[in-house]
Amino acid sequence: MEGEWLNKSNRIDEANTLFELSLEEDEDQTRAHLWYGINQATQKLAGKFYRPGSLDKEETLSLSTHFFKAKQTGAGHLPRLYIWIGVVWLSSEVYPENRHMAVLENALATFPDSCGIATALALYYARCGRCEKAQALISNALPMLHASSREDLLADFSEIRSIEPIYRTD
Repeated sequence: MEGEWLNKSNRIDEANTLFELSLEEDEDQTRAHLWYGINQATQKLAGKFYRPGSLDKEETLSLSTHFFKAKQTGAGHLPRLYIWIGVVWLSSEVYPENRHMAVLENALATFPDSCGIATALALYYARCGRCEKAQALISNALPMLHASSREDLLADFSEIRSIEPIYRTD
């Protein structure tokens, strides 16, 4: 809780130190894994969210480990967790596979009003060259989103067909 307060107070380095200490004492600290992962991803990706190659293989593995440990220890009910899983995979030099993105597909079924999860999946589909599927996902998600989220999602994908396919889906 103190680490989260430090986070909200923009005292990120202090929060990270506290999260690291918490994880040294007990590696099953759900909040410490989640917030430490979020802080690390935010710092590593500053201004480069969803840009492929922004995270190397080791960074991707480290961040994914924190997020999946958070999921395993009780954070699976938080849409924020899945948004960050998507951010990490879609910012990595290691291209995600369909089996990785199944986690986000399941999360969107559970949290249909999450603009962040819908954005990550639509971007993944577009990068696979499956623009129709990306557009269908956006169309299906729009009615469930709040007005501001709807506008954000439409703005993010107004030119979805111009997204260059970079992922192989063999």
